[in-house]
Amino acid sequence: MPIRLIVAESAQHQQPKKAITRITNTDKASYKKPNQHRQLYTIVKSIPERDNNSVEKIIPYRFRPWESLNYKVTVSKKSKEEEAIAHTDYILSRSGDNFTAIYSDASQHDKGIGIGVGVVAYSSTHEETFSQKTNIGCSQLVYNGELEGIAQAFEHAATVAQEGQEIYVYADNQAAIHRLNNLSDNPDNTSIHLQWAPGHNDVKGNEKADTLAKEAAKERPTTSTTASLAYLGTEINKIQKTEQLMEYKRYTDRPTKNRSSYSRIFKLNTHTTIKVPKGTPREISSAFYSLKLGHGYFNSYLKRFNKRDCNLCICYKPQTPQHLLLDCKQYKTHRNTLKEAIPHRPITLPLLLQTKTGIKATLAFIASTRIGTRKWHLGQTTEQTDTV
Repeated sequence: MPIRLIVAESAQHQQPKKAITRITNTDKASYKKPNQHRQLYTIVKSIPERDNNSVEKIIPYRFRPWESLNYKVTVSKKSKEEEAIAHTDYILSRSGDNFTAIYSDASQHDKGIGIGVGVVAYSSTHEETFSQKTNIGCSQLVYNGELEGIAQAFEHAATVAQEGQEIYVYADNQAAIHRLNNLSDNPDNTSIHLQWAPGHNDVKGNEKADTLAKEAAKERPTTSTTASLAYLGTEINKIQKTEQLMEYKRYTDRPTKNRSSYSRIFKLNTHTTIKVPKGTPREISSAFYSLKLGHGYFNSYLKRFNKRDCNLCICYKPQTPQHLLLDCKQYKTHRNTLKEAIPHRPITLPLLLQTKTGIKATLAFIASTRIGTRKWHLGQTTEQTDTV
């Protein structure tokens, strides 16, 4: 049985009635919810020379979060110099033990064609037992190379692991080490440690791994050229920043004859944010921003939208933010207090609305006069027809 909605014609029910009418007249077939996956796909396609089939694939829930680690992760809190000395002493102390040290590093060269990865292993007698260099391609970050190097070190550890053997994997990138502080598929019969070793501090294994990585960075890619999602993220940020700068330049280059426009009064700065002091009442901060933007409860703005019959102030001058803050005789006493808060400086809109000292004084001026607030606007005694 169909359900009918009956709405009374009283004034208090007009808004619900409009909402119900809009819903009942909406074509459900034509309504499509925004698809975030489609948006991301469009962004990825915008990156030049990118085959979407070659993008890194993520396998979610590869490891169960309640399972324990199969290796230990250690990052020393010592300085690089102190840890380098401690590392060398420890390696010497393990001479003759059932012990293997594996070092990994990644590098990118200005004249290279990708990210180079180097891995080298040493026995407890300090003999080099394994070395490998790989170029993972251009669509990667050095961070990806660090992770790949550690993964290759683990893979080598799995091939040489023996019962009771201790294997230490050393990397100089702490971010990569912390990222790998989760589950892996390393063998259970071997004690494997992932540990930080400071780079460029005369640690033999690190220096060799760094050399291999630099050599690999100059060679042609030796692995799949799949693009990492981290790399795509940086490329998207670059595109976004470039577009924002272009839009900003178009805005600043745009000619304008309106002397009261924002760009004519204030010098734009994308690196700073104007903030009112913490604890400022919402009504006061809203009035401040409306005066700064030129859009608010004053007649020069309301007249543009036929919300006022004229744009004049009670003193018969155009009621603009500049007039209210700098010239209106009705607030002369309050303005003298404002000037005392900013001594020895000519009062201008940029000073009042875009400097720390000026903002503080302007907020006090607004709080005492209430200009720019809705209550102030409704309480004006000018003989004008208000159609707001």
